[in-house]
Formats: sequence, structure tokens, C-alpha cells
Amino acid sequence: MVRVIHLLPPDGLDDGTVRVRGWQADDLDALVAACQDPEIPRWTRVPSPYTHAIGRDFLTRASDPERLGADAAVAIVDPADGTLLGATGIHRVGAPWPDEDSDLLPDELGYWLAAAARGRGVATRAVRLVCDWAFTVVGRPTLWLQAKVGNDASVGVAERAGFTYVETRSEIECGATVGDLIVFRRDAP
Repeated sequence: MVRVIHLLPPDGLDDGTVRVRGWQADDLDALVAACQDPEIPRWTRVPSPYTHAIGRDFLTRASDPERLGADAAVAIVDPADGTLLGATGIHRVGAPWPDEDSDLLPDELGYWLAAAARGRGVATRAVRLVCDWAFTVVGRPTLWLQAKVGNDASVGVAERAGFTYVETRSEIECGATVGDLIVFRRDAP
């Protein structure tokens, strides 16, 4: 596995509309507030209820490459005022391919958005920034993405960000629920 978060530029990555950057201690209140939205744990592995203790633990891990290990977790923020819009990142960077019973893929991209940021192209732009960084700086040949069946917004993000459908996996545990996951991949250019 590859330790990667230290490869992110200090100011993050910015396309003029969104910025992805490392998490900061002062993100705690906005992180906890955003994760109160029931849509986030419905579609992701983000725990619910999301408490300040969970947020502090996450921010501690996210800011320490040794504790974060092979994950690259970053905040999505408004580049003009720093408002937290969501989260993205790559899980298990450089991990070996799992056995057939695992739903955890190597180099798997994930994301969620705060309710106020949805429907504006924020997730697609952030995912594109992270993909370009993973391909050019981190040197990953393929990125994977999984979305729960029924999460049409996430499927749209995957498709607009250049991912292609691979398969639908049945009865996979995702957070507090079990359901079908749509698997996508994107290869380096």
C-alpha cells in the first residue's frame, strides 16, 4: 500500500470552482453538521449518528499520514471562502485486489456532499481533481468507484467524471445497510 496524503500540495487542488485540500482541525463543526443529513449515511459508510467524538477521531486520522495509512481523505471546500462542501478521497491506495468475498476495492474513490452543495456539479469537479492527481502524482493506473443502486446522483457523478460501468454486485454491506452496489472504473489516460 502507498502512503499518499503528503503528496497533496499544501494549498490543495483547485479548479476555480472547488478546492480539495487536507482536513483541518477547524473543520470539525462543519463536518459534524454536514453529517447530520440522513442522506449521507444512507448512501455511504459514514456512521450515524455522527458525533463530535467521531469527527475529532476522523480529523486526527485524516491529518496524520501515519494514522491514515493508505487512504487519502480530503475536504471539498469553496475556494473563495473555505466553506466545507463535502468530502472525497481514495481508499486503500495500492492495496492488493481483494478476494471475491470482499466489497472493499483497492484505489476506491468515495465522496459525499453537504446538502447545500448538491446539484451544482461540485462532486463531479472534485472527483475529476482527485482522479487527475491520483493518475499523475500518485501514479495509480486504475481507480474504482462503487455506488449503491438507487443513488442516481452518485451514478451521474461517476459517469460525468469519466468512470465506466463494470458490474452490479449483490447484497453487499455498506455502512448500516446491505444492498446492491454498482461498480465503476476509470483508467489513467
